[in-house]
Amino acid sequence: KDLLPRLWKRAEKEIATSDRIVIIGYSLPITDYNILNLLQERRVRRDINKPLKLIVVNKDESVRFKFERLLHTEAEFYPSFKSFLDFGLRDRNS
Repeated sequence: KDLLPRLWKRAEKEIATSDRIVIIGYSLPITDYNILNLLQERRVRRDINKPLKLIVVNKDESVRFKFERLLHTEAEFYPSFKSFLDFGLRDRNS
């Protein structure tokens, strides 16, 4: 009962407090008001002393710029999941 509202509340909390957000294969359509609002809240509530690391994995690089504009931060970009696994994760494990 009331699963969806609880999931959204949990997502709000996790996104608001995270220092890294990884977006994989999501194009951020302008009609997805729930996600837009969720991410805009993250930007507004962000602690300026705790920078956000944004990673976008998408075949369309224009998606990267949508997220950068929305969250006011630069993103690491990977054009495929394989490139993210090969380069993005390798850099974090070294």
